[in-house]
Amino acid sequence: MAGYYTTEQTVSYFQTLVTRIKSTEGYSPELPISFVGDFYDDESFSNIWTETPFWYGGHMPELINCYSTDKLMMNYLGYSYIPATEDEKKRAELKAKDMPNYPQDGSIKIIDGVIVVKRG
Repeated sequence: MAGYYTTEQTVSYFQTLVTRIKSTEGYSPELPISFVGDFYDDESFSNIWTETPFWYGGHMPELINCYSTDKLMMNYLGYSYIPATEDEKKRAELKAKDMPNYPQDGSIKIIDGVIVVKRG
């Protein structure tokens, strides 16, 4: 059951993220996306694994921070995107320093023709 709920929570989290990306003023599916930051640090995200003490000594990392979230968005949500190039990623990192972390307001912006999602 915990695995089922973890999957459902993760899919819901990314459905909201995709909706917010598509709702960004100036959004176009032709714009590349750069995810800035190493992981989602969202205190409002409830992880069922923290309530399941039989797994990995007390908890399992949230699937929202797994290495293949792009595949999750594509396979579960049918959302694919153009990844930013390495140069675009570097520029986005520099310009996103003052942005708040997702899911706060202002954590998704279009900067120099790249959709930037600022993670923690």
